[in-house]
Amino acid sequence: TDSYRESERYWVEQRIPTLPGAPEVPMAKTPATVDIPYFVHRGIRVDKETWRRIQAAANERGLTPDVAVCAAFSEVLGYWCKSPRLTLNVLSFQRMPLHHHINHIVGNFGSTVLLGVDAAQGKTFTERAHIIHEQLLQDLAHWNFSGVRVLRELNRRRGGTTGATMPVVFASTLNYSYTTGADPSLHPAESFYEQELRYIQLQTPQVWFDHQVAEDKGELVLEWDIVEDLFPEGLLDAMWAAYLRLLYRLADDPRAWDAAEGRGWLLPAEQLAEREAVNATAAELPVARLEALVAKAAAQRPTAPAVISGRGTLSYSTLEARATEVGLWLQGRGVSPDRLVAVVMEPGWEQVVAALGVLKAGAAYLPIEPTQPTERLHYLLAHSQASLVLTQAEWDARLEWPAGVERLVVENAPRPGGQVRRPDPGQVDDLAYVIYTSGSTGQPKGVMIDHRGAANTILDLNHRFGVGPGDTALSVSSLGFDLSVYDIFGMLAAGGRVVLPDTTQWREPAEWLALMHEHRVTIWNSVPALMEMLVEHVASRGEQWPASLRLVMLSGDWIPVGLPDRIRALGAGVEVISLGGATEASIWSIAYPIGAVDPAWESIPYGRPLRNQRFAVLNDALEPTPVWVPGQLYIGGVGLARGYWRDEEKTRAAFITHPRTGERLYRTGDLGRYLPGGDIQFLGREDLQVKVRGYRIELGEIETALQQHGAVQTAVVVAVGTSNEQRRLVAYVVGRGAEALEPDALTSFLHTKLPDYMVPAQIVTLEALPLTANGKVDRGRLASPAWLALQQERTNVVAPRDATEEQLAAIWSDLLSVRELSVHDSFFTLGGNSLMVTQVVARISETFGVELPLRSVYQAPTVAGLAAVIRAGGVMATEDLDLAAEAVLDPSVAAAS
Repeated sequence: TDSYRESERYWVEQRIPTLPGAPEVPMAKTPATVDIPYFVHRGIRVDKETWRRIQAAANERGLTPDVAVCAAFSEVLGYWCKSPRLTLNVLSFQRMPLHHHINHIVGNFGSTVLLGVDAAQGKTFTERAHIIHEQLLQDLAHWNFSGVRVLRELNRRRGGTTGATMPVVFASTLNYSYTTGADPSLHPAESFYEQELRYIQLQTPQVWFDHQVAEDKGELVLEWDIVEDLFPEGLLDAMWAAYLRLLYRLADDPRAWDAAEGRGWLLPAEQLAEREAVNATAAELPVARLEALVAKAAAQRPTAPAVISGRGTLSYSTLEARATEVGLWLQGRGVSPDRLVAVVMEPGWEQVVAALGVLKAGAAYLPIEPTQPTERLHYLLAHSQASLVLTQAEWDARLEWPAGVERLVVENAPRPGGQVRRPDPGQVDDLAYVIYTSGSTGQPKGVMIDHRGAANTILDLNHRFGVGPGDTALSVSSLGFDLSVYDIFGMLAAGGRVVLPDTTQWREPAEWLALMHEHRVTIWNSVPALMEMLVEHVASRGEQWPASLRLVMLSGDWIPVGLPDRIRALGAGVEVISLGGATEASIWSIAYPIGAVDPAWESIPYGRPLRNQRFAVLNDALEPTPVWVPGQLYIGGVGLARGYWRDEEKTRAAFITHPRTGERLYRTGDLGRYLPGGDIQFLGREDLQVKVRGYRIELGEIETALQQHGAVQTAVVVAVGTSNEQRRLVAYVVGRGAEALEPDALTSFLHTKLPDYMVPAQIVTLEALPLTANGKVDRGRLASPAWLALQQERTNVVAPRDATEEQLAAIWSDLLSVRELSVHDSFFTLGGNSLMVTQVVARISETFGVELPLRSVYQAPTVAGLAAVIRAGGVMATEDLDLAAEAVLDPSVAAAS
């Protein structure tokens, strides 16, 4: 009893809190989908001489042979797992000395020990094996509290389990075969088996992967019994081959025991060759600046339209002339290479002139949304040291500008004549632009991109897809989003045309469609959500798809698996391309032409690297991961940013030099894995960075902003929704003391500090945050829609009061899958997104015969507010729409609206 209690304390107090999880081996199916497990057996006999050399080498290093084999198995298993920290279910034999004939009893005296393994610990294989050996000896000393009891305690702490908890077993009888003091007639030295072994297979409930090790006639017998249906095709074969290679290398090469070389050499040779082939992207590097590419096209087509907008059309010659005026103004104020000039504008031809003019002057442009909160605008101008600003008349008058900033209204730029002092076309290492992205420490960081990287990407895409003077692109991305770099400079370098929607119609699919028909748009480039809105608009209203559209490029977020086929169903012959990368790597670095979509796909493949760019999937030790195994995505090549503007610390953290290859790489923070054939599959993120509507957002920046409010003690922000849906942000806040927290007041506070896309759709106040067993905030539970629903207090529920509100409420309930709603509930708080807005407007048109612009839902996002718009026939003054939207904040306004 005392021994049992001592063992129980050891496991419960010391081991369980630090025990790693089950091995995260990639799976093709979930265990629940395998109705009748089909075990596949793999076995081999390692010859006597090889086995003798392994034993001798292990003994020389103070290791038992079974520990050496266990360490080799752990090495391979850890390399093929998402994390090298894992737990094995190790079979042990315990014949307690209860009787002097105990060794003559026939029966199962087996028990299990949960052995925690970290395949990344130690510099050499021998060091890692010794760590395993020491841990196993400690655990076996407390065998009275068996592995089964440990699993029960784990499940109790985790709130139960629905399947196998530690499903990988290592069962060795090597030591048992030579048990000292046993009757030699029961344990013959020559053979563990009474008869010649022909075949063996073990099938055990709750076990997916069972490895048995034994000795027979001096040979090492290795067997794997596996539920093969659980694993992707080819994975087990690659693991088995690597395991055997490792064992034979341990027998033949002493360096395999003592060299600090990691596990990367386990990668199958054919997979390594495949990686090298897909990354063989070297080509002639561009020696041209962005503005020089535009100037070349302008010289060839001076009278052709270049930029088309609601406020006017510019030919190539006019564009060049207006940009030259801006460049002369800037050069007159002493701009120089790598100096930043801010472009604070809403979409329009002025943006294109401004960006091009900055480059002509030899400087780099810094796009800033004019709708940014004043505090953020001032921070960006101060941190970037941008004392010169290009803007538009409306925003020059409306914005509160900091002192010391000189501004030029581009549409009123002086026309002094003359030519700018053109930068040397070969100075391609100069900065072209800096784009600020969300920062984890609470402040945005500026990504520095040079001319060579940006030109390499756009010229590759133009060549790859045959983009030329006959092409027209509809630009629906803001200047602060790097997709706009291709819209502007990619199209203008090709001699094509850029169409910019009117600002008031920037997010209206009806306007996009009209412009695409009018200007015969051939190229679409956006985040998937915007294309999905267009497809939904066309499909729901029976509109005509533009016959001119030939190329759709989607990037910046998950592509719904069904979207490419929906596009092609509307427009025959449309080529759909998935693009990916990072702002830190010159727009895009990887592409995948989306052909036939396999119905079994969980996501659209990420693809292969673009010209002069490289991709790597590496584990925590910066080793290449095998096919199917998740790892961190790294980008290399000429597209990499210089780093972050005025932030060496962040630059060093994100841009590394690989310790073995010497290559400069950018750690994206994204997860991915190689698929058979060489394509990469994108798997999302594990950190606190998320993508919402294509914007990369650090949740920590929002949390920092919330905690600046005096009434907030702590705050946690999560993205609600699965990774391949359109997500929404939800903030959970705990108040300071007895001071009441008003979610609407917090939302207003955030609007003064953050851009609109970073303000959570919902703020939930809590008395305390849910915690995990080890005291950390349980973000998984916070992100659960079911848990979120439990936190919602349904007070002051106002039911529909007339037929219009009843019909609207029915539409919302159907689309949002909610049973109970108030006419004052926000559409977005209930889970609505931009695609659903398109569906709402289509259903309103069908039900009420009223055509509403999409912005109506954003301005009046309640049943009460939209009902007011519908009653007015869909035509309301802006102030009336704003009044209707106030119903979200104050139900008493509903009657007035």
